[in-house]
Amino acid sequence: MIVPAHGGEPRPLTDGVSANFSPSWMPDSRSLLFVSNRDGSRDVFQLHLSESGEAAGRPVRLTTGLNALSIDVSRDGRQLLYSLFTISANVWSVPIPNTLTTMAAARPLTTGSQVIEGVGAAPDGQWLAFDSNLAGNQDIYRMPSGGGQPKQLTTDLADDFAPSWSPDGKSIAFHTFRHGSRDLYVMSDDGTRQERVTSDPAHERYADWSPDGQSLVFYSDKSGRQEVYVVRRDNGGWGQARQLTFSGDSYQPRWSPDGRTIAYISVAGGLFAMSPDGEDRRQLVASTPMFRPQFIAWSRDSRTIYFRAYDHRYVGDLWSIAAEGGAPKRLVRFDSPSRFEFATDDKQFFFTKSERQSDIWVLRFDR
Repeated sequence: MIVPAHGGEPRPLTDGVSANFSPSWMPDSRSLLFVSNRDGSRDVFQLHLSESGEAAGRPVRLTTGLNALSIDVSRDGRQLLYSLFTISANVWSVPIPNTLTTMAAARPLTTGSQVIEGVGAAPDGQWLAFDSNLAGNQDIYRMPSGGGQPKQLTTDLADDFAPSWSPDGKSIAFHTFRHGSRDLYVMSDDGTRQERVTSDPAHERYADWSPDGQSLVFYSDKSGRQEVYVVRRDNGGWGQARQLTFSGDSYQPRWSPDGRTIAYISVAGGLFAMSPDGEDRRQLVASTPMFRPQFIAWSRDSRTIYFRAYDHRYVGDLWSIAAEGGAPKRLVRFDSPSRFEFATDDKQFFFTKSERQSDIWVLRFDR
């Protein structure tokens, strides 16, 4: 965006489909350099501006495969300082323990220079689905739950995230940036028959299926705040979403396999459960600065809720609690700060583990 220095109405300079960030003025004040993933990797683009401060033409790509995270231009415009941030995140598994265990019991299922964020386990325990940037941007893949060769299911240039298997194992729900904001899609488990579920300008994400496979629960900012919604198939398509929570702080809902309960996260309040109509809401785990629940998975018998809880150092462990309430039980201890999502097939936890590195470089422009 651009805005007059003395104040005024901000105006967009780039589209909202790709990620465009870290703008830096050239010395003539008539062009900007910025980082964008509009052509795949994070590269530096130049955008010329008119006298009135409007975009004059399309951005011009200056680098290829730079993968920069942030940039700054020297005052003479001849040098570019950039940070090169690399992150890899792969899927690991660890058996669900009876007593506390650590990462020493875990093993990797995927390897390589990729970033995997969301992972889902098929109901039969034979397959995993996950999103990965292995092909340049985030797409959905599937692979055997014991490891093996992944198969790419989506190929759109926009990013696709957070796959969730239907109860019959024949469909996968996910959210995508194909239309500017996050929208929900469903597809067959082989990547065919992709169908758009939501189509409003808000962000809808982290879908989970009802046991009958006819509804999706998700969270969205369509009210201006984050709330939980449910949408149901209607005459061969998808109907209007119905709002279930009204707290302004509701995330990551997950439907119990028996259909009786939806568990969700309140960042301020902790782990909650409610009936599928949004009633009978109850707090199962309170959130404190030392214990902040996030990310939920149900046991197949609907008796146990698994969740991750972070401490003040952003180190998150895996815990369980009875669906009816009680004292949480820590199952897997992690030793370093990280963000991960997880799924389970009732025998294993499947989770993402990341490695991060960053360096600063200088690039000199040819004149």
